[in-house]
Amino acid sequence: MYKNPYINRQIHKKIIRAQKKKKLLAIGATTLLCLAMMILSAVTLFVPRIGKVENFKATKIHAESIVLKWTGSVYADGYFVYKRVGDEENFSRIATLTGHDKTKFTVKNLEQKSKYDFYVTAFRGTQKTVESKDYDVLELCTRPKKITLTEVKSTVEGELRVRWKKSSDVLGYQMQYTADTDFRNALTVKVTAVEDSIEFQNLEPASVYKIRVRSYTRHNGKKLMGEWSDVSTVKIAERFSMPDYIDTDKPMVALTFDDGPGYNDASDRILDTLEKYGAKATFFMLGKNAVDHPDNVRRKCELKMELGNHTWDHTRYGKKVKKKDIRRTSEAIYDICGVYPTAYRSPGGMTTEKMLKECKAESMTAYYWSIDTEDWRTRNAKTTWKKVVNNAKDGDIILMHEIYDSTADAVEKIVPKLIKKGFQIVTCRDLISAKTGDYPEAGRQYYKAP
Repeated sequence: MYKNPYINRQIHKKIIRAQKKKKLLAIGATTLLCLAMMILSAVTLFVPRIGKVENFKATKIHAESIVLKWTGSVYADGYFVYKRVGDEENFSRIATLTGHDKTKFTVKNLEQKSKYDFYVTAFRGTQKTVESKDYDVLELCTRPKKITLTEVKSTVEGELRVRWKKSSDVLGYQMQYTADTDFRNALTVKVTAVEDSIEFQNLEPASVYKIRVRSYTRHNGKKLMGEWSDVSTVKIAERFSMPDYIDTDKPMVALTFDDGPGYNDASDRILDTLEKYGAKATFFMLGKNAVDHPDNVRRKCELKMELGNHTWDHTRYGKKVKKKDIRRTSEAIYDICGVYPTAYRSPGGMTTEKMLKECKAESMTAYYWSIDTEDWRTRNAKTTWKKVVNNAKDGDIILMHEIYDSTADAVEKIVPKLIKKGFQIVTCRDLISAKTGDYPEAGRQYYKAP
């Protein structure tokens, strides 16, 4: 304190003013804080409560679709579904589901064996939508596509052949077969990615097996299995038995026709004659022509003619014939009538070991001929039918072409004349079977019946 009373009073006044100012500031800060809390509370009352999507998962993963499911929020008016493809940076919204109970969505039109990321958010409001910001990202990969079985066949006692359409970019296949009613105790066999078929031997004749196959690849270091194919059922062949329509005590010949179906009506006329007399024949067809004339191929199948493979378009011979020329034709015939060819004839008769190897892989027998009518050169019906009728012997395989009108004319006389002479007119397969007492061997070429 100072001795001067005036100074003391002035100091005291300053202290009082400072205290009042401090008190007012404290009151103001408290008031502002309360006001802010009141505003925040008011805003909170008007901001809709949404809630978070819980238990987000995939319940089914297929090759081209994924089923997503989650637990929703009772506060939500609906949900947004987002997708990201592969290593893309951004997500895109792919669906808007209205209703808090809409908690399941199927994503379609996906690519097989591909990586996808998904997340789902809840939202409220229609005019002004408020979306939840809290979500979980689900990383998934679609499966390899479903395999199609193209052949499940047993034609030799105790043997089974299974074939399927190959899938690209897979690590391999898994096949199961069982004689039980289900697959709980099925035997499983692994097949490499380069193969599209498998053969089994020493199975119980007359037993019935169920077959299925699937492919597999890898994702994040783990094996990713494809979907199982449709189940196919097959009865294992018993010991060879002769077709009912064949009398082994009577002579027989096999009429064979190359290069069809024709672009004229010759092919159908030949079938008309065979059907009229109950005769059978083997038709070595070009894949391209078969695709262009599917009704003719189906008719051959319905009449129980033997379907043969003559490569795709007859433009390559001998060593120039490629595996795909043969296989492409077999697939084309199968796609048309659901039956694979069992016979093969090389263009020009120039057969190679590579061809025979492919025939064995496709369960086909190769056939040459013992009588060549040269109908392609003469184009003369009288010359063709005389060459057949005057030279035919028991066990002969006779070569003609189904694309010439002159050949169709000749067949109209050949068939009844051979029947009158006591010949049975049969397929190549039945000719060899009748003369040997067993099915013809796949991958082997026959010139006539042994």
